[in-house]
Amino acid sequence: GDVSLGLRWQPVPLKRGLPSTTLFANLSTATGDSPYDINVNEDLATGKGYYSFSFGGSMSKVADPIVLFASASYVTNTRVSDLDQLRGGRVLQSIEPGDSLGGSMGLAYSLNYDVSLTASYQQSYSFSSTYQFANNEYVETAAATSASLSFSLGLRTNPKRIINVNLGYGLTEDTPDVTLGFSMPIDFVGSDEE
Repeated sequence: GDVSLGLRWQPVPLKRGLPSTTLFANLSTATGDSPYDINVNEDLATGKGYYSFSFGGSMSKVADPIVLFASASYVTNTRVSDLDQLRGGRVLQSIEPGDSLGGSMGLAYSLNYDVSLTASYQQSYSFSSTYQFANNEYVETAAATSASLSFSLGLRTNPKRIINVNLGYGLTEDTPDVTLGFSMPIDFVGSDEE
């Protein structure tokens, strides 16, 4: 698939009473099989077919027993040209993927040592993409926005294990209506003996 390289940087040392800020950037390459270079009737793509660069920042603040957090990011994509792919009876020559931006915010609340609650809101907006076919025919996709509310319950079953149950509710047509998740750590016991 596509290889990604990421970088995170905390510009200000963590100090009591101040929010913690992290800046991040990510470069996603086009090393996988492009969906625009394959035979769409026989092959399967392993990548998205273009380079993309994303950057943004996140911030969190502890106000015991509550933790507030927020994040924002922007993704820009490169144009793909010199294509010669048959799609639906037309020859695709180039594509200009739309950029996207996103953000989230929420809070985590610790009821006690064993139980915690998290609520968050996420939203993203994808700009339209433009496809150029032979004979200077252009097709532009519609812009899309997705938003959801998520809630999570964390239960500490023993000093080394926390079980999380997540529930998400979609707020737009481009978002799944309901998502449900469950996660817990898995311990791999080694052969060491005391």
